[in-house]
Amino acid sequence: SEIAILGIMHLDMPLEFFVERYRDIETFMRTEQVTEIGVFGDPPQLEDLQEFTLEQSDFLAIKECEVGDCDVKLPASVMERLRQDIDWSAADGQEQVETQVRQVLVDYVSAYRSAGNASLGHYDDQKYPLSKADEFQELLQGFEFLYKYEPELHNYLSAYPQAHLPNAENFIYWSQRRFERIRPIVSIDHVTIFKGLTGNTKTLIASKQIYASHYFEASLELSALVKLEDGSGSSGFFLMYLNRSRLDSQR
Repeated sequence: SEIAILGIMHLDMPLEFFVERYRDIETFMRTEQVTEIGVFGDPPQLEDLQEFTLEQSDFLAIKECEVGDCDVKLPASVMERLRQDIDWSAADGQEQVETQVRQVLVDYVSAYRSAGNASLGHYDDQKYPLSKADEFQELLQGFEFLYKYEPELHNYLSAYPQAHLPNAENFIYWSQRRFERIRPIVSIDHVTIFKGLTGNTKTLIASKQIYASHYFEASLELSALVKLEDGSGSSGFFLMYLNRSRLDSQR
């Protein structure tokens, strides 16, 4: 139920050029599979989700949702909210759900900005409630090397927003990814771009998933961008990418 992906390559471009492109995540991530994406403002607003559309399959799944038996990853409080606020017999039922889901995502990001992991709550789609904060903390424990080399970033990922991290910038974005033979995945990720405290030859980019509508229980991507100063005069930098994800094996 847990997978890891590791890749290392040399990129013949300025490190700063790559970081600048990554900051424009809406362009950087947009592909044939990622056709809907947006960055949340501070504070987040409904307009940040103007590209979001609710898939018919998710609408039908939400309509049948019950605590402990739901084909969309949701907390019990949201299931109850949708059950009470939606007129499921109305002709515009799907539009009502889409509007409500947008508001749920905005409220979710607002709470996370204020309280961090403590606000993440549970997934209640299966028979057991799953604590998203606990899943992430257990996943983060697998990044022992990060604690060894950049303990400030490791602590920041755990204790945001209470922890302070110099030389860091943050943004939160949402995306909807569509692939063949599986359900579309709506996810929300918190990105931290951190210039290491030991000099300007290294930049770390952490992408922490704080919500996924299907399959993922927790996920953390870490990219290390490293320029070598060995006197060889070589240009570019090395990109080391690690992704560890916990998957819901029952969906």
